[in-house]
Amino acid sequence: MARADPCLGSGWAAGLDADQVVVQSHIIPANGQPTELDYVMRQTSSGWKIVDVLAAGSVDGRPVDVFIAGDDAQAKARVSVFIESLGMHPMDAGQLPMARALENAALLQLGLVAHSVKHTNFVLGVNILS
Repeated sequence: MARADPCLGSGWAAGLDADQVVVQSHIIPANGQPTELDYVMRQTSSGWKIVDVLAAGSVDGRPVDVFIAGDDAQAKARVSVFIESLGMHPMDAGQLPMARALENAALLQLGLVAHSVKHTNFVLGVNILS
């Protein structure tokens, strides 16, 4: 996908392909600040598919954890600065092979929404105990 500089909202639209749209939404916990959640969707022969998800903000006043994986330490450092600029907390999960585990964590979250939790008012994250 051709992308403009990564940003949320209308700035994202400048880098979209002709068959893509941005769906802007917010997750608003009962007693917290809204978290912006934008979906980039692409029209395919079998319907619309989500091809990217962007989030910014915090949940109940705590920054959202964003897990990253990669082999290029400088690239991860730049991405971490960008994530922090959106008010979120970067969490380095290690080398590029860990990306598969991160994808599976997203599938776990979608499964919980579909079968158990039945809403999106939750996050998967890390609590550092000591």
